[in-house]
Amino acid sequence: MRGAPARLFAALLALLCLSVPAVAQSAAPFDMTPEGAAPGAPGLDAMPGRPPPPTAPSAPPFSLGIAPDAEPPAPSRPTVTTDASPASGFDRPIVPYDKLRLEGEIDERSWSVYLTAEQAADQAVLNIGYANAVVVAPETSQLRVFINDRLVVERPIAAPEGVARISAPVPAGLLQPGANVLRFQAAARHRTDCSVASTYELWTEIKGGLTSLSFASPDSGRLRRINDMRAIGVDEHGATNIRIIAPGASDSSLAGPLLRLVQATALYLGTPDQTVTIADDASAAAGPGTLTIAFGTADDLRKMIQGVPPEADRGPLASFIDDQRLGASILVVSGPSGQAVATAADEVARPVDRPRGSARTTLNTQSWLYPDVPLLLGESYRRLSDLGFWTQEFSGRWFKTSFAVGVPSDFYAEAYGQATLLLDAAYSAEVRPGSHIDVYVNGNIAATTPITTAGGGIFRHFPIRIPLRHMRPGPNIVGVEAQLLTASDDQCLPGAQSPTASRFVMFDTSEFALDDFARIAQVPNLGALMGTGFPYNNSEAPTALLVNQGDPEVLSAAATLIGRMAMVAGRVIDVEPASTVAAIAGRNALLVGTVAQMAPAVLQQLGIAESVRTNWRDPVQTPPVTRADAPKVAGEAAADPPPGAAGPAEVDNGATLERWRQNLAGSGGWRGQVSAFQDWLQRTFEISFTTLRLRPSADEAYEPPRGATLLLAQESGPAEAGTWTLLTAPSAQSLGEGVRALVDQPQWSRLAGHIVTYNARTGDLQSVPVATYTFIATQPVSLQNFRLIAANWLSENILSYSVLLVVSCMVLGLGTAGFLASIGRRG
Repeated sequence: MRGAPARLFAALLALLCLSVPAVAQSAAPFDMTPEGAAPGAPGLDAMPGRPPPPTAPSAPPFSLGIAPDAEPPAPSRPTVTTDASPASGFDRPIVPYDKLRLEGEIDERSWSVYLTAEQAADQAVLNIGYANAVVVAPETSQLRVFINDRLVVERPIAAPEGVARISAPVPAGLLQPGANVLRFQAAARHRTDCSVASTYELWTEIKGGLTSLSFASPDSGRLRRINDMRAIGVDEHGATNIRIIAPGASDSSLAGPLLRLVQATALYLGTPDQTVTIADDASAAAGPGTLTIAFGTADDLRKMIQGVPPEADRGPLASFIDDQRLGASILVVSGPSGQAVATAADEVARPVDRPRGSARTTLNTQSWLYPDVPLLLGESYRRLSDLGFWTQEFSGRWFKTSFAVGVPSDFYAEAYGQATLLLDAAYSAEVRPGSHIDVYVNGNIAATTPITTAGGGIFRHFPIRIPLRHMRPGPNIVGVEAQLLTASDDQCLPGAQSPTASRFVMFDTSEFALDDFARIAQVPNLGALMGTGFPYNNSEAPTALLVNQGDPEVLSAAATLIGRMAMVAGRVIDVEPASTVAAIAGRNALLVGTVAQMAPAVLQQLGIAESVRTNWRDPVQTPPVTRADAPKVAGEAAADPPPGAAGPAEVDNGATLERWRQNLAGSGGWRGQVSAFQDWLQRTFEISFTTLRLRPSADEAYEPPRGATLLLAQESGPAEAGTWTLLTAPSAQSLGEGVRALVDQPQWSRLAGHIVTYNARTGDLQSVPVATYTFIATQPVSLQNFRLIAANWLSENILSYSVLLVVSCMVLGLGTAGFLASIGRRG
């Protein structure tokens, strides 16, 4: 019995040791939530649902004749949340960006994904991969995903050390054939800080390669109808690849129909980043986000593709087939002859083409920016509810939202025009004076409205004037932000990082009002080419294309550019291949090729030094910038290399000159004073010395900067007849790589001016402003439009306006003196 107490003590000690892990596992994590807060995700801002999107019209099936990069390495402590096993049948990436980053305390992105009838009826699982900043508090931050206005995913944002994966089943019947709207929302709070500045540290990044819709049936990926091309989607980098097998591409009689087919395909797909590859053959099946097209006569295609339908021997044919070597859903556009092939291409293009001159009311952006952007052709009023914005209440410190509006290619009001945001909003009593509401246009600050009254307030159609200096043809993103200061944030007591009471609300009854603006086109203007494809979008005569059809890389680059232009133009552009410079004189023309292939007369006409034909070479071979590393926001430059890291080919002369100019401005002396005065004029009145001239300075022959690997230039043709646009590079390889980067939406949206160069190593674009331009009338003659044109021109040419004002005053004075002398009495 003496050993019984010892045995009892040993048993109790063992029981105690076993209970320690259980206690540790059940302990609640550190919680900074205020007392009394509701469980789940307190303090998150209400983001109301939106009406379900309209179903995209389904074109009837077309029948002529008879019938991933490797995943990132696993983090040391990955966060994985699994609600449903991913379907093993067919996996389709759905993010149209290489990087989708939701920043700040509240942010969202919306876009549409097109599904075939078979995909919509299939069982689907939504897969999401994401990571977030370490400072995001998971207990008060949430990621929400909506499909067709129905909440599908709502999870804490909790992946600070690696990539988290979420799989959620899509409710049956939610997906629909045609367009389906996806909306990703992030509401985040800081772990420890309450300042406005700390909110800039918050971000949640959606991984495109890990975010997809998985369908149970492998057959869901099969395309059956021509309209099913819209369901090709994107790859893991957000890009869409059009692979064309065209054994007769060098035949001039087929080049025009081939480019027409490329444009029609781009319009069907509608995705923001499309690249075209044209080759005589292909040896492997395509991956996700890739459409393979076999284009040519039936006899030519049978030499490389099995299963070409026999109907192709009897007439024009466009249908999908399966090939043992190239995979499923190969689009065959064929016929017994070249004329029949051209007819088949025309029939494919007919459902998506738009007659020349027909007015557009929207710009097709829903595949990357939902809803489609309305095109404002003059004085307009739009409720924000019509622009995709819905009432939002906000409890944090940095509120932000955005909407988009479009203006036409002949928009001419940058110097004088204005819009007005009629704001319906309110702020609570705890918001202090010193807070402010800011409006941005395309990432540039346009207006600031300070909050000067304490005790809360309500704005009822409060007008905020927005100058149109940063507006450009095509879509324009208007952002509204509110920075809210409170006493509780200054104290930042425990739990104050995630307030629950709303501080700010913005109502969807707010309106965007655009004043009437001048309409006259300008050439050169790469911004108009970027926005609407001007001047090729409505050209009466076919656009001449001067390209070396025998080089597949060069022809692919031309097809990629033309496909992008068709997308922004909203129609198929009539393109006619030409063989000589003399054949394009007096016409709108596109010139694509290596710089050595360009005639000296072409370079001279476009303002480019002839010496580039021999002096411009590819820089030292270095790995090109990837889409993940390239700047993703308009105006964002690539990171500067560390001191001493830049080689001779990477020196930016413009940046070096600007740095020396700034140093000179602060060094004193009369040169420094002049430079400082110039900076003050630009900063205070947005006036530069170039505007203080009666006549613009003469353009000097342009030479690309060192490191440039692609050049895009535009200028009037000889005798100002037609418009020429040149795409060139030192080599065919640089041309192909450069145009693939150029058509990506973030880069494409930065096109402006007379010349643009691209650096493949840094991913940066440099533009040359327009010094002299030619007006092109696009509207019927009217006194109102002439008055608006004069107002903008005089606002841009201040010295001319001043001289005209002085002369007018002198004439008025002399006339008055003469009149008084004739009727008065001399004393």
